[in-house]
Amino acid sequence: MNITINGQWLSIITCGIISFSAVALAQPSPREIAQTPAPPTPPAILQPPPSSPNANRTLRLKLQVRAIDHLLVKEGDTIKQGQVIADQIDDRTRLNAQKLSIEESLKRIQDGVILDPIAPLTPPALSALPNPTYAAEEAQITKAKAILERATEKAKLQQRMLDMLRSSQALPEMIEHETVKLGEAIAESEAAMAEYDLAKGRLLKAQADYQRLQYDHSVNLSRAIEEQSRAAQIYQQRLGEVAEQKRIKESQISQLKLQLQAIDDKLSLLAQIKSPYDAQVRRIRIIDQVGNFLNVELVLSANTSPSSNTFSTPNNGGGGSGNPGGARGGGTGGISPRTSEISPASEPLESSGGGTTVIDSDED
Repeated sequence: MNITINGQWLSIITCGIISFSAVALAQPSPREIAQTPAPPTPPAILQPPPSSPNANRTLRLKLQVRAIDHLLVKEGDTIKQGQVIADQIDDRTRLNAQKLSIEESLKRIQDGVILDPIAPLTPPALSALPNPTYAAEEAQITKAKAILERATEKAKLQQRMLDMLRSSQALPEMIEHETVKLGEAIAESEAAMAEYDLAKGRLLKAQADYQRLQYDHSVNLSRAIEEQSRAAQIYQQRLGEVAEQKRIKESQISQLKLQLQAIDDKLSLLAQIKSPYDAQVRRIRIIDQVGNFLNVELVLSANTSPSSNTFSTPNNGGGGSGNPGGARGGGTGGISPRTSEISPASEPLESSGGGTTVIDSDED
């Protein structure tokens, strides 16, 4: 008798020969029947047909892609277990180019040096003017005054002498002689007066020069104070500018790092589908389009083995390859051993995510 169990033919061979004797002596007595145990019935033997550990099976691989170019295989290709068969190359290339550009900008900003301003030097204090001294000028005035007084007195005496001679009716020669001497005395007195005036003028000039020095010193002191104040203001202004430049630099660095993190997040969500088996691509069929995604079916003639039951999506996926809970994990997804489904990433960014299903089938 043939029995079909789980699609396999099993043979159950039951052989029994029962002989009945018509002779009464051949029949056992009730006592003998009670004492003699009955022989055991042989059990049914289930013999499954031998199966090859590497039997070829037809698998239908269903996945979602944003563009048909994301498929990296074509009909007739022979693929190996772990070979990438679908990838978002254009998105990955674009994101990697953006990442490289941002990294270059980040390095350029980080390498930029913002120099702190140099504090202004305190100028040396202006020395005070020495007290004025006019000793030389005053000495010249005193000397000139004494000469003037002597010359004036000499001229007066000569004038009295001449007046006396004239009143006494002296000889004309004497009067003429004394008149000449009076003229000389008057000339000396006038010269002494001129020298006295020059001495006083030199004193006035020295005093004026000192006043000019005082004015120049005051101007220079005011100018130094003003320049020092201006330098301090410029320094404070420069400190503020440098602080603002550093703040902008830190802000730019933070923004670029956030952009890099966002790109890394997008890259981690890009699905990269790898073949679960060594197989041959027999047929590629576009089932339909849902939104921006194409539902594609790949028919594979797979060389499956007992250990070849995983579907690899290595990009930071929860569950991961060979994880029975991968279909429920986070990230890009894993393989459920019963349904062989790849769960899509939650809210993929620029990702073709999509559900991926491997259906075991013996149909073409």
